[in-house]
Amino acid sequence: MLDQSAPSNKTLNEILDWPRDLKRLVQVLADIILITICYVALLRIWPIHPITEQHIVIWIALVIFSPAMFLVMNVYLSIVRYIQPSIVLRLFFAAFFTILMIYGLDRSLLHTGLPVHLIIDLGLLIIVAALFPRILFVQYIKWRFKLFSKKVAVYGVGEAGLQLKSALDLDGDYRVIAFIDDSQDKQNTLIQGLPVISMNDMSGLIEKGLEEVLLAIPSASHARRKEIINAFEPMGLHIRTIPMLHEILSGTAKLAELREITSEDLLGRDPVPPVADLMVRNVRDKIILVTGAGGTIGAQICREISQLQPRKLVLFEASELALYTIEQEFSALAESSQINVVPILGSVCNEELVSRVLDYHQIDTIFHAAAYKHVPMVEMNPLEGMNNNAIGTWILARAAVNASVTSFVLISTDKAVRSSNIMGASKRVAELCIQAIADATHNNDCRYSIVRFGNVLSSSGSVIPKFRKQIEAGGPVTVTHEEMTRYFMTVTEAAQLVIQAGAMGNKGEVYVLDMGESVNIYDLALRNIRLHGFEPRTPDNPMGEIEVRITGIRPGEKLYEELLIKGAQPTEHPRILKSDEPFLPLTQVEQLISSLKSGLEKGDVNILYSILKSCECIQYQVGISGNDIG
Repeated sequence: MLDQSAPSNKTLNEILDWPRDLKRLVQVLADIILITICYVALLRIWPIHPITEQHIVIWIALVIFSPAMFLVMNVYLSIVRYIQPSIVLRLFFAAFFTILMIYGLDRSLLHTGLPVHLIIDLGLLIIVAALFPRILFVQYIKWRFKLFSKKVAVYGVGEAGLQLKSALDLDGDYRVIAFIDDSQDKQNTLIQGLPVISMNDMSGLIEKGLEEVLLAIPSASHARRKEIINAFEPMGLHIRTIPMLHEILSGTAKLAELREITSEDLLGRDPVPPVADLMVRNVRDKIILVTGAGGTIGAQICREISQLQPRKLVLFEASELALYTIEQEFSALAESSQINVVPILGSVCNEELVSRVLDYHQIDTIFHAAAYKHVPMVEMNPLEGMNNNAIGTWILARAAVNASVTSFVLISTDKAVRSSNIMGASKRVAELCIQAIADATHNNDCRYSIVRFGNVLSSSGSVIPKFRKQIEAGGPVTVTHEEMTRYFMTVTEAAQLVIQAGAMGNKGEVYVLDMGESVNIYDLALRNIRLHGFEPRTPDNPMGEIEVRITGIRPGEKLYEELLIKGAQPTEHPRILKSDEPFLPLTQVEQLISSLKSGLEKGDVNILYSILKSCECIQYQVGISGNDIG
């Protein structure tokens, strides 16, 4: 759970976080002091004169016997802030045995003549002295947290909602003031002392200071969650949720782990279950190579493959840190599932290394995900972007032919369609390489396919995590243009569809993943701000809390992305379309690659643009903005 204690509770929280032994020592000292005060008060009240050494001995015995009996009766094992009524009975027995020993000590050894009624009163005062400060402390904690805790409502009165409410009661930083539920049978009732209301009655809660709504609907579909979130959005409340049911059941998340609304919740897309035969066709009992294995898509492809019983999984990655991270993730998995995982550090542009890896490991299937993908970064470094994305793909695809690889899947992008930037143009050249090689070698055993899709949610550089960081920093939230739209897909769905589309490929077909409706980025920014409980500050709403700043389109960016150059036909998977798009014959692609290499060797960005425009890989030149060295 996200623990955001109010600043005013800082000192109290520090005390509650003391080590258990220290808190028990404080209790013992407090009991000794209070019991001493009670004993002295009784001697004054009755009164007892003179006070002799025997009375002091009784006091010493009292401050020894009382804590000892509290310890025997497990009083000090109780956590004070969660004190239960049973402690009264334990204190009664502790006080009873204490005064019994004091009475025996006095009558057998000390002979002070303390009246029996005084000893009984002493026992009662021991109970009060021990119980009163504990109750007072508990009430103070409740008052303090009630004063400074967030007022929240729990959406959903199922088992998850009730458990969440119990967890929040123990947490102390949140105070549940109501349940919200769609069921008319539950509305206008009391559950655990709290009212159950409908969505239409939210205005009353907001007037009472409601700050946050917590969604406790782990089994609801993304589409249903989107409907609920849309209903709450205009209310200006911070909306958070517990994890999905499959995360709780798998043990990867706990019910009380409150999270911000996810990208999947905002899009409302429910993934289609993968087709089992398509998932295993190119993977089971095969030796798999994944390039860019440390990237967002490459890593998820590796995770999916690891569950499909491959014979060997070769992780090919140019970044040492990324390769180390993904290799560490799979090392534990390899021990339990006996998957042979091999990390290879290197670039696909290293022709000698690529050929050696394919031959040595006898690769069956290649998933080529290695690419520079950030449009502005590649636009600033066009020569290296073209070399890695286009020339690297050419080198890998040619090596696959020589190594008798049986399946080659290129992961492409929607930016390759009528591109206005170097990144998209480089990926279009990569597509042309695969199409040409597939056409020229259609009689061999290797099946080539290209999988094209849009943005992956929560990937490095993805807009939604960026928005979240900007909101947490107090803004501004930056958007390049009010009309910019993008297609989005979850990384799990994208990886599964890539594997399945690759199983259907044969002659360099382009497979397009159904990305659903495109999303307006400006609207997405406004929604993220509102769902964090803030009001966007825009020209139409200058009094908002978080500024939305328009920064202007960056070099090479388009307002709208496309997925197809030509029309598409359905396939055996409902979310995968196939397009037989125009391509160049192998001889022309060889000339194209030769020209690009020449331009790259000369380090001339103008030559690069000229070549790309001549083969219609780039539609227009926004402006040469690259560094002189590429």
